[in-house]
Amino acid sequence: MKLLLSILYFILLPLTMQGQEAIHGVCGLYGDNVVWDLKGDTLFISGKGDMMNYEWASADNRSAPWKAYRKQIKCVFVEDAVTSIGEYVFEFCEQLTSIILPQSLKTIGKGCFWKCTKLESINIPDSVLSIGYYAFYGCTSLSSVKLPKHLTTLESSVFWLCVSLDSIHIPENIKTIETGTFQDCTSLRYVQIPNGVTSIGKGAFKGCTSLQTIELPNSIKTLEEAAFTECTALDSIVIPNSVKSLGGNAFDGCTNLKSAKLSEKLTTIPPRAFMNCSSLTSIEFPEGVTMIEGNAFSDCEKLASIIIPKSMTTISWGAFYNCWGIEDVFCYPTTVPEAMHAFDNYMDWPLKATLHVPKKMISIYADTEPWNTFERIVALPDAIDQENNSTVYYNFNEDGTTVSVTSGQGKYEASVVVPNRILSNGQYYNVASVEDEYSRGPGGCP
Repeated sequence: MKLLLSILYFILLPLTMQGQEAIHGVCGLYGDNVVWDLKGDTLFISGKGDMMNYEWASADNRSAPWKAYRKQIKCVFVEDAVTSIGEYVFEFCEQLTSIILPQSLKTIGKGCFWKCTKLESINIPDSVLSIGYYAFYGCTSLSSVKLPKHLTTLESSVFWLCVSLDSIHIPENIKTIETGTFQDCTSLRYVQIPNGVTSIGKGAFKGCTSLQTIELPNSIKTLEEAAFTECTALDSIVIPNSVKSLGGNAFDGCTNLKSAKLSEKLTTIPPRAFMNCSSLTSIEFPEGVTMIEGNAFSDCEKLASIIIPKSMTTISWGAFYNCWGIEDVFCYPTTVPEAMHAFDNYMDWPLKATLHVPKKMISIYADTEPWNTFERIVALPDAIDQENNSTVYYNFNEDGTTVSVTSGQGKYEASVVVPNRILSNGQYYNVASVEDEYSRGPGGCP
């Protein structure tokens, strides 16, 4: 028996503890209901119930009672029957490398592990129901986290500046990811967001510069402001049709983003939503979008084509400011949208792009600013050849059985092979003619 006790002693306590005097005190919400013992470099928390909450970087009488020994603590052992870890209890314990938590634990307080910069991993028991905001803020060595399965909310800034965290599995019961939860987690490459999450908060993934892909579930209704700002490795995004609200700057500075599919439930594209997405090449706005707000796509230098739906009424100032690469704007509204200064390029007139509008609207667009500053205005095509994999565009003729070649996104600068017939939307049409081009230059006539 004596031998067994000795073995257990050495398992729990490092050899360096031998011969050192224990330091102890109370840390319970009700005084001595929870006590602490510091033995060498290991801190033991024992008792029953909740720990006391402390304040961030405060005076000694409001800080954890082991504040003077922070640089000594390397291990923390929380014994069974303790139900909460208080707020800011281990803040600035910069030598802490490991912690053992009991199955009795229900709550981890806010700022609990604030800047524990050597903590590499933590296994949070499934008994835990809440983790306070800033709980792991600045834990720069933290690379592995197991979250409890009954957790319903990831609070604000829980993992902010955990720069070594490279992946995380979010439990299925999570409903909301709050403000700044993973902000500046620069090594985060993979996140699995479960179906059931309804909201991603402001700046939740801001500055996650290694995040290449993220799949958003159909349960999400809201992406708040700056949710994915400066995710510079993100190359594509599909915003599911469940999303009704998109916050400003949502994808601002995602410089590698090449494609974005928007939710069909959106009615407004908010300010700076895709600003500085310098790799984005095309964007199609779903029917139902009525407004693009200021600078929504400014400085998207490679944006080549834009599809504007019939529902659009307003394109705000600078929405496509400095989008030098625009070649084609396919504009379907039969009431000309307000768009003053929407396409400004440092006063570079005319806009070196082709505007495609409904055939009957060409003269109206040609007389309305800023649409009359486009280099060419042509009729929208009715069809694209599906069977011949052609980039040639066609308009339907009045007989309903034939089509004519018209201008499209391509400029037909090389030789063009026009087939005898085309397949469009399940129906064959004979190609009957090549249309005259509807176009005008600045100061010319349609």
